[in-house]
Amino acid sequence: MTDDEFSRFDTVLDYVEQGLDRDICLTDLACLVGLSVTHFSHIFKSEYGMAPYQYITMRRIERAKELLAATSQTIASVAAQLGFSSQSHFSEIFARLVGVTPSTYRRATRIAPAAPATLAILFPSAEKSVWAKPQEAELRKGGALRV
Repeated sequence: MTDDEFSRFDTVLDYVEQGLDRDICLTDLACLVGLSVTHFSHIFKSEYGMAPYQYITMRRIERAKELLAATSQTIASVAAQLGFSSQSHFSEIFARLVGVTPSTYRRATRIAPAAPATLAILFPSAEKSVWAKPQEAELRKGGALRV
């Protein structure tokens, strides 16, 4: 891609960041850069290594991790704030991508706050791409923290 094309795609990434709380339509993203949906999807995947929808989901989960670690919002509130249709859908996606449930993640980050190296130990699959198959979680639901 040329510098101009990268600049246009920066607009898409900004749009996604600002719109994590609402439905983001692929047609709207394609319009931002003046491409057809098919062409946009193809270029996005070739440049960013994932489909636009996967990128949006990844960003929502990353924001959810920040909110779960730093706020006392309920999991349902976090799910709604990030545009998930329900708490159960959010929890299912979160667990699949991070390797543990949102409540387990919150408990672990409250015990070991904001230490990235510690989080990498607790959640080895989180250190890799969120699209990698999650490894067995270090924490068992309701279990003790094992480091």
